[in-house]
Amino acid sequence: YGDQTYFEEIKQFYYRDEFSHQVQEWNRQRTLAIEHALKHFLYPQMAKELTNKLLAEAKDSIIKACGRKLYNYLKVAPYRPDQQAEEEDEDEDLVAETQGKGMRVLGLAFSSSRDSPAFCALVNSDGEMGDFLRLPYFLKRRNAWKEEDREHKLHDLETLKKFLHSKKPHIIAVAGENRDAQLVMEDIKRTVVELEQESSFPSIAVELVDNELAILYMNSKKSEADFRDYPPLLRQAVSVARKIQDPLVEYSQVCSSDEDILCLKLHPL
Repeated sequence: YGDQTYFEEIKQFYYRDEFSHQVQEWNRQRTLAIEHALKHFLYPQMAKELTNKLLAEAKDSIIKACGRKLYNYLKVAPYRPDQQAEEEDEDEDLVAETQGKGMRVLGLAFSSSRDSPAFCALVNSDGEMGDFLRLPYFLKRRNAWKEEDREHKLHDLETLKKFLHSKKPHIIAVAGENRDAQLVMEDIKRTVVELEQESSFPSIAVELVDNELAILYMNSKKSEADFRDYPPLLRQAVSVARKIQDPLVEYSQVCSSDEDILCLKLHPL
């Protein structure tokens, strides 16, 4: 309907309103010429230009959306411990260290397979790994059907408790690999509560961290160069800890000549 309306409008510019046979024939020929020009030349060219315009606008829109999402990632401020806890702490040196030099973060990463070990990486205030912990049975359930699995699980929880008591991190960052991350966080929070009750241990925050950047860093050439002798999951744990410590610095890790940052999924398209 739209094509016919446009065709009728164009045709009026070449139509002569006379009644002689020759004029009517010329009107008919001009009508056929206009119809041929529109269908075979103008309409295809218009469709092509419109497609190109829509494609360019869509690309610009996606680029802007990706830019906004990346900006939102980068504008997140470095994590700081709870202000109330800092006020209650009478050790001024510890507060100064936390505010000025950063803090100790324990990153935990695991895979989707429950038979794979979980890895913890303790990152100091300079973003360097100070120590690590391998927990081979941490993904097992406390109420597992096999008694052996339950015992191994409790042993890993006790190992983690001793590690926390010794290293005293300010926060624990858990990689959000899948829904099991919620169970992992519950186990860790329960362990922290037990520490607080047993030895008046200061409260440790437990946060869930998106591990998309950590996975990208884990598979990058830079992580292989930085931690050549470490397993991939341990590299991911380091990245998870550093991301919550200072997101801007960690995103800069994938801004290399290999352009790893382009592998981030910033838009569904």
